[in-house]
Amino acid sequence: MTTRWLAAYRSGGDGCSELRLDETAKTLQLGETIFHKGDVLTLDGNNGEVYAGAVRTETEPMVELCARLERLRLRSEPPAGLARHRRAPHAAR
Repeated sequence: MTTRWLAAYRSGGDGCSELRLDETAKTLQLGETIFHKGDVLTLDGNNGEVYAGAVRTETEPMVELCARLERLRLRSEPPAGLARHRRAPHAAR
């Protein structure tokens, strides 16, 4: 019960008129659909939609971001022959 819409429901916030939570019976009614403890729900954090069951998701590789990170990594590598781990000037000896 840590999602925003349940928190809003408990505090009496707007947007939860279709939501009924029965903690004694351990059920959640959303519109005409009743969910029981252990049922799988999928919450879309972008638009607030709730789906019964597990929804298959797809992620697209972030090619541009990966390329940028690789360029930064290559720029930050020390030249060949230079020790990778130097002791900080203030480190205990």
